[in-house]
Amino acid sequence: MSSDANSLRISAGITREDIGLHKCIFFLLAMLGVLLQVKCSNSHASPFDTYYVIVLMLIADLFAYAGTLAIVKILQASHNSDLYELMNKISLLCGTFASILLTFILVPDFGVSYPTLKRLCTSETNAIDMLHYVIRKLKELNIRLNDTEES
Repeated sequence: MSSDANSLRISAGITREDIGLHKCIFFLLAMLGVLLQVKCSNSHASPFDTYYVIVLMLIADLFAYAGTLAIVKILQASHNSDLYELMNKISLLCGTFASILLTFILVPDFGVSYPTLKRLCTSETNAIDMLHYVIRKLKELNIRLNDTEES
């Protein structure tokens, strides 16, 4: 894409696609935050006590998300298209990572721990192997949930 096209795109503002993605992330973060409040309202343990490292990562990530969004706005006004694109992608990545961390807090029985995640990401497995792993873990979770309902 030419520099003139990039500056026209930025001078017109954030694209509709970018706005839609950020709106989805905001909605997902708000929904997961409310679900976290509901989940923690019945227990006496705070997420800070039970999931300390994940909560710290979530806080740092939310600050990074807010900071990159602010930088995106500044770069939008300065018409710096290359940095704008990079920072926008980083902000979307931070927002997505925050929703993943909230999901880990809400569903700890999902079975994705750091060693498992590291093994999946660093091994020479392909996407099909990862999909089979996720399906197997979801089936295990479903069986556990059905056992608790019958008890």
